[in-house]
Amino acid sequence: MKFTIEHLEALAAEVEQDAEAERERLLRLCQAMGRILARRQPSVWKDTATSVTDETGHSDNSYPPKAESHGRGPVVLRVRGRKTEDVPTEGGFYYPWRRQTLDSGCYLGRDGEWYRSVETGTGRVGRYAAYPGDCERDIEIEWQTAEPTLEDLQQAEPVLRALLAEFLNGSAAA
Repeated sequence: MKFTIEHLEALAAEVEQDAEAERERLLRLCQAMGRILARRQPSVWKDTATSVTDETGHSDNSYPPKAESHGRGPVVLRVRGRKTEDVPTEGGFYYPWRRQTLDSGCYLGRDGEWYRSVETGTGRVGRYAAYPGDCERDIEIEWQTAEPTLEDLQQAEPVLRALLAEFLNGSAAA
């Protein structure tokens, strides 16, 4: 069988149309489930921060300081969390690093928006009596609205469906 460029272009257009139709279907479904959860299950939504630093107060150098979140980002459900990496900026066992975001994740906001987040900043691995740990953190978290891809929605649908099933099972038992 011979394929002409016209046949292949028509087939490609049909596949793209099917993918866009599936994306639109999943988007409507996910947003409807999100609206129900926003009104009926406020406990499943999580507050987010816009920065992370070391905890304030006295430090005795026995343990690294705990991370402390600051600011207020959107209230979200995590579909896929962001992935970050701390890249050394100098050599040695105790070294400074800079944070880079490998995957900005996918989050559905309680406001109906879809979000991605990017972490940037610096810190270092410090020497402490108990064990080495991160300190001198100065991390910024930027929340950006974004259009979810088909893959994002395919990941979001089972997450939202499971949360909705928990809610429906709980309300049927009550």
